[in-house]
Amino acid sequence: ADHTVRIWESDTLLEVDWLEGHVAPIMELAQNTNGTLLISAGTDNAIKVWDQQSRERIYDLGRHQFGVMDLLWKTEKSELFALNQRGTIYRYQDLKVHTGAQSSNTGREKMINRTKQPGSCLGFWEQHDLLVMGTFEGELHAYSSEGKSAWITKPVQDDLKPMASQ
Repeated sequence: ADHTVRIWESDTLLEVDWLEGHVAPIMELAQNTNGTLLISAGTDNAIKVWDQQSRERIYDLGRHQFGVMDLLWKTEKSELFALNQRGTIYRYQDLKVHTGAQSSNTGREKMINRTKQPGSCLGFWEQHDLLVMGTFEGELHAYSSEGKSAWITKPVQDDLKPMASQ
């Protein structure tokens, strides 16, 4: 856990580069739809945006109060969603690539929703246009892209038993 993003050549399985900038473990890596940007997030409360070709960090997206657990790139609208450890979901729009060093917010940020439970993962249910967040307590929370709550499932209370082998 050296806090770097390692890049490997898939044909040769050789490490070809690494991205430095995080100061704590990296939890998630996402790529935009046209493959020009890599976005990394971690327990250092940071989201960093990298140019895929030059492998240079081009900007940071805000500073969260808690570690960022998951990233989700919604392809149709070029929106990036981030989930932090507290269970807060943020949406970033209008991400822009700048020339030169840039270390400020570069994209519109909006808090979508905040739960009372820590978040563990984030997904997108395309058929219903919903963000779905999982919690460490076993609940699922579904929201519109604007943050309107659609539904919440409660965790199963029954003891789970392994199935007998047949």
